[in-house]
Amino acid sequence: MTRIALLADIHGNLPALDRVMDDMRQFTPDHVVVAGDMVNWGPFSAEVMQIVYENRWTMIRGNNEYYCINALAPRRPDSWAHFTMLEWLHEQLNDWHHVIAGLPDDIVLMYADAPNVHLCHGIPDDCWTGIYPDEFDDDDRVHTLLANSRAKTIFCGHTHIPLDRMVGAYHILNPGSVGVPLLGEAVSSYMILDGTSHGWHVAHHRTLPLDTSALQSVWQEKQFVERCGVAAQMVIEEFEQSRLVLHSFNTWMRALYPDEDATVEHGQAFLAIDATPYILETYLQAKYQYLE
Repeated sequence: MTRIALLADIHGNLPALDRVMDDMRQFTPDHVVVAGDMVNWGPFSAEVMQIVYENRWTMIRGNNEYYCINALAPRRPDSWAHFTMLEWLHEQLNDWHHVIAGLPDDIVLMYADAPNVHLCHGIPDDCWTGIYPDEFDDDDRVHTLLANSRAKTIFCGHTHIPLDRMVGAYHILNPGSVGVPLLGEAVSSYMILDGTSHGWHVAHHRTLPLDTSALQSVWQEKQFVERCGVAAQMVIEEFEQSRLVLHSFNTWMRALYPDEDATVEHGQAFLAIDATPYILETYLQAKYQYLE
């Protein structure tokens, strides 16, 4: 039997990663696999990369690693022109650019005693598209999303929503997020998976209390809000609420102020309202289903 600790979406949250590392020692995994988005949002992107790299964990690029390596012109897409956090992120990872540049986007994990696994961040060959729980109501949609898979078992991340679902011959496993919970509960989520000739199963789905207080002083020290403006305010609030805040704020801006650039005053107005109508429904409905 092969035992894997599956992590995803650490997002520069070093205290959360430390807590997960302490917790997973009791399960003695043979290896640790990280399904992308080691960096961004939290203020410890470089420190997280150091841990994953030094421990020789398997890791792939997620969309936030792409934000880092494509942060500066001429590589930066025109559609990113209003993204205020890119240069800040690029600077935080100054010593890691070449490592991130050499990471794979997708890999096939091959073990002697368990089925092969396609490790991706979102869906196979696309780190920007996630698999959401409500899409399992449509088997054809799931098969379309997985059309490029090179194995019947898929380890993924991106949505921050845990999944352990079968669709036909496909088995999709998403551990949830280590660093940025979005389901209304302040927890770090990861999975311990056991693989045998019969397939992979979740031996433990762990959800650990998450304390974000240690991040505040580091954000201040690194001048996160001063450098990145209202987007940084929304990111910090996302940690505080354990909810999808920045995306919801952008939806609100498009609805009410489509021709204006977002300002701190817009951010204050948004935080004063009930933002529920602007949060994607799937994040309001999803729950941590495997609480231990």
